[in-house]
Amino acid sequence: MTGRKDDDKVGKNREVVITGVGFVSNHSRTKDELWEKFEVSFQKPEPIKRFSTAQFKSHTGYDLSDGFDIKRYTTNSKVTRKEFFSKLAVAAAVETLRDAGINLREIDPAMFGSIITTVHGPIDATFKYLSDLEKLGPQNVSPNLFQQTVLNVAGGQVSILMNLKGVSSTLVGCSSISYAYHLIEAGQADLILAGGVEEIHPHIYSSYDQLGLLSVDQGEGEFSKPLSGQANGVVLGDGAGFVLLESMEHAAKRGAKIYAKICDYVTRVDPHFCKVFNEFVPEESSFFDVLQHILQRNNLDPLAVDLISLAANSYPKIDQAELNGIKRLFADRPGKVSCVASKAIFGETLGNSEIYALIPVLLCFEKKNAPGLKYLSDHEVEEALVVAREAKTDLNYALVNSFFVGGNVNCLLVKNMC
Repeated sequence: MTGRKDDDKVGKNREVVITGVGFVSNHSRTKDELWEKFEVSFQKPEPIKRFSTAQFKSHTGYDLSDGFDIKRYTTNSKVTRKEFFSKLAVAAAVETLRDAGINLREIDPAMFGSIITTVHGPIDATFKYLSDLEKLGPQNVSPNLFQQTVLNVAGGQVSILMNLKGVSSTLVGCSSISYAYHLIEAGQADLILAGGVEEIHPHIYSSYDQLGLLSVDQGEGEFSKPLSGQANGVVLGDGAGFVLLESMEHAAKRGAKIYAKICDYVTRVDPHFCKVFNEFVPEESSFFDVLQHILQRNNLDPLAVDLISLAANSYPKIDQAELNGIKRLFADRPGKVSCVASKAIFGETLGNSEIYALIPVLLCFEKKNAPGLKYLSDHEVEEALVVAREAKTDLNYALVNSFFVGGNVNCLLVKNMC
């Protein structure tokens, strides 16, 4: 990666802000459309269309089989010929730059980069290639398809399309936001697209089904409703999203709209979750540790927190582990804290889930309103103790919780700048 030209700034901590948001989803194309979903706090999943689920106990998801067309975002033929995984990432990145008002001709490409998190990578392209390899032999398989099986293919396409010359990294099981934040803070970049991308695939769906992790119909349908009585399993989703991280100095120079300031980021490896996905121990999880540590390190009282974006994904052990941590930290505060559950809107998108958890917080800041979890019943709100169903309008600090398959439990602290 190319370093700064003005070396006197290297190593000096700089304030890092968020100046752009972009996403693709199965139900919303614009921020206003997405905001409507968060106002009611829930989006019902639909039957999977991309592959048959007849052999599974579950049948729904938040997939992008219908309505996604890469030509709405770019007509570049090199992108439009790529596989679905890369198209998702490029579309979300294009939307982020549009939202941020970036003119690439006015940005130093050596100081602009991209970092993407995924878990399974371009799994559809990988299995297409392996199938062709088995049927046709190595001499006849497509080299163009092979190059789309590598994990960093989506990040490469984003960098090529936008002529980015800075950092270009693909991460597995850890945060693109945290990495981008520290690089900008240290003066190694001015702007970084931090994102995630994931696609549903029948092999992934099958593995979750066999482990009993997916939501099943108990008479009312399959639901992704974190913390609710209907939460009995995960609903998987396609997804891609980015946020544009930028140094405060750079954002001010170009007159950028600023959503939020990143105050801090904390990660812990959960000793139970790092072994098996469904083996969180609710009484001993690391959620309390990350919540407590990030507030103590920033000298913040729990009363200062106005909004929490939940990592909860409707799998009871995970929901309860996070809720226990929140209860321990916030139970003594008067009144309830407003929450948003991104996985009630997008489902579980694995490597992209942290970005999807941050986006509603930024929209709440922009709209000056946190709608609350409207789908919770009176009894469920009472059981949660600290989770509000009512809207909250005075928003200052927010916590964004997330976790990644492999054991990392994370908390991001952001301050409202809208």
